[in-house]
Amino acid sequence: MYKFSGTGLSDRGRNRQNNEDYFVIEQSLGLFILCDGVGGHNSGEVASAVCAKTVLDVMQREREKIEKYHENPSPELRKQLTQLIYAALQEANEAVTALSVQGLPTEGLATTAEVLLILPNYALLGHVGDSRTYISRAGTVYQLSMDHKFAVEMVKNGTWDQAMAAQSPFANTLTRAVGAQEVVQPDILEIEITADDLFVMCTDGFSDYFDTQDIQRLISGAGPKATPAELPKVLIDAANQKGGKDNITALVAKITERQANSVKPIDVVLKQESLGKVPLFCYLSFAEITKILAIASVKSLKKGEILFKENDPATEMFVIVSGTAQVRKGSELLTELQHGASIGEMAILDQSLRSATITAREDAVLLVIPRAALMRLLQQDHGIAVKFLWAMSQELDRRLRSTSQSLMEARKILAEKRERDDLPFVCDDIPIKNF
Repeated sequence: MYKFSGTGLSDRGRNRQNNEDYFVIEQSLGLFILCDGVGGHNSGEVASAVCAKTVLDVMQREREKIEKYHENPSPELRKQLTQLIYAALQEANEAVTALSVQGLPTEGLATTAEVLLILPNYALLGHVGDSRTYISRAGTVYQLSMDHKFAVEMVKNGTWDQAMAAQSPFANTLTRAVGAQEVVQPDILEIEITADDLFVMCTDGFSDYFDTQDIQRLISGAGPKATPAELPKVLIDAANQKGGKDNITALVAKITERQANSVKPIDVVLKQESLGKVPLFCYLSFAEITKILAIASVKSLKKGEILFKENDPATEMFVIVSGTAQVRKGSELLTELQHGASIGEMAILDQSLRSATITAREDAVLLVIPRAALMRLLQQDHGIAVKFLWAMSQELDRRLRSTSQSLMEARKILAEKRERDDLPFVCDDIPIKNF
């Protein structure tokens, strides 16, 4: 389990008369809430405040569930807390919608919402709208939340390319916001954390000016001894120097040292790196890899232990995080697999039996990705599905070309042997096409 520290700061910017951003930090719960009002005749600050306070009320009301997870951090209880964030945003949506009475100054109220809950070894993120949450890990900043904007979603589903999105007058139209629809559909992300992870939550008054590389430069420029209490001002000052066209709010949460006597998990950076090496996942973003990690479990093998045998049913794929494994067909050693290698990915796609036996050559740690969970994720997230299918088609093409080349080389060897030994060869009329 990790400790954390965090703080936040808000500024109206240089061009706005009022501040429609609102944030809440409840350290005792590990809870960070950020909202940005998006309309309502100068009443955006009402929507953002109502949303943030409602989410806080729900989380405090269910404090016992959070405390129970701290006592017993299980996947089942973590799923309940994911559902709690979803329920809190639904209740906030109802509260904001109730204010949108036709003819009153609050008509048309809506707000973005970022909800970060830091737990033992994990963080849960709820996201609606175009405020953003980033994570800085090992010297690189990654965007965790995807903007719910018309252009972003059109590009994601393949309808538009980036050039078309940039030219559209509807590019920045929000497709989701708290209070904008009868039922809100938040994105919920589960992030395994490690020491020195730094979460940055911000409204678009900041993110419109800076990309992930800019943010890392700002963090690094603050110096290695900069505390979370100092960073929000650094970020806000930078946005104001760019023009400060909108309200600017920044929240920072840093994961610090591990608590004494806590069990050390398998290195999350190593797991992320291992998944990124798998050809089927090579096009996924950091946030998308995080979703794959959320459905994976860890399996340890002792030297000589069998992972599975030839002709076993295939219900999951594996990725080697550390150690090596041997692949055998019968008694023949075919190859050895190292860190980052995937095992059994094709078998789970066509549900065929295992084609070889896998044995740990040395102590090894593997990620286990169940077929059923992977298929559900691909059905739910079309962006991941498109990238996965594209990578799979390329991998199948590579394997087909490799097989064709091997067949051609085998035929050449047989032809040379036939000529040398003056043997008949009955397969001359079978063509081998080079794909």
